[in-house]
Amino acid sequence: MNLNVSNAEISLSESQFLTLSEAQGVRIECLTGSLWLTQNGDRRDVVLESGEAFTLDRPGQALIYAGAPAKVAIQSSVNEDRRSTWKRANDAIALWVSRFREPDYATNVFRHYPAIRQALPG
Repeated sequence: MNLNVSNAEISLSESQFLTLSEAQGVRIECLTGSLWLTQNGDRRDVVLESGEAFTLDRPGQALIYAGAPAKVAIQSSVNEDRRSTWKRANDAIALWVSRFREPDYATNVFRHYPAIRQALPG
């Protein structure tokens, strides 16, 4: 099961798993049962029993496996949501700026926008 949620409570049957994408900063709480967590690029295995929680600390996918029937709470961090938004904005700006380094890109942009060309000194 693949999910893209910010806050949810999910019941898992024994041996059922779910995958979270780009889940860094998401808090996983085992409400009942037991869970096994693993994250992409992380050699650690995290086992949660009822009442325990763990915040995913790696970018990429995370796998949550129910070793027994379990109920899991998934909560995204507001700060992580904000960081994610700023990161996407920063990446978009960086891509836009990098295009000006390509040969003739700036010349082509200014050719199509004469008002910009007229506002430039020289």
